[in-house]
Amino acid sequence: MSVVSADETSTEGFTFRPAEEMDGREGIVAIGRVGGWEVRAWWPPGEHGGPRDLHIVPAEDAQPRDLGRGITTGTLRSIPLARLAVKVRELGPSPYEPTWDADDPEMKPRPEDDRYLLGGALDVITEHVNADPNPGRRGRPDIFHVAVAHAYAGYAETGYPNPVQMLAEATGVGRRTASNWVVQARAAGMLTQATERQPGGALSDKAISLMEQMIKPKEGN
Repeated sequence: MSVVSADETSTEGFTFRPAEEMDGREGIVAIGRVGGWEVRAWWPPGEHGGPRDLHIVPAEDAQPRDLGRGITTGTLRSIPLARLAVKVRELGPSPYEPTWDADDPEMKPRPEDDRYLLGGALDVITEHVNADPNPGRRGRPDIFHVAVAHAYAGYAETGYPNPVQMLAEATGVGRRTASNWVVQARAAGMLTQATERQPGGALSDKAISLMEQMIKPKEGN
């Protein structure tokens, strides 16, 4: 069940409400307006990344001139999905339940620790940037590169055409900075190469191994 309250404050002009109040489903719904269009985005419990369901319909008071061109790419770009997803993570329960099967060698494991799920990865990135904005030659520690790789791979896996931009928006930095982080994560061996010069890549075996080592002390607590 969602933990968002019915009178939750808005983000980017969007209001968040329990989905069960809207249509009986569990999760969170973000409701907002982009131009002459009303936008409703639904996240099921524990979902990470973008919404599972997105509805765009004419607003009740929209003028014909606002709807004349229909839903355009500009309309879609104006929906702040990255920031909405971050807010949903803050409002809801555990960001994402592990989906890996330890008995299936074809599947990559997802360590059972919120700090290394998508929402947690963004927190790790933000914490390190705030503590040390310009590390210079010192560089960033492995935990930072793992977090960048995990967040970037998560956005790419979700289907976003520009995961670097999503990473930049979610962490409040410029696109060039986010792009440099991804390059550094690849150089550190945390992210595999994408195919055919397309955005993407997956967590490397090295990154997964480091993540497992980082959470191992918590086992048995």
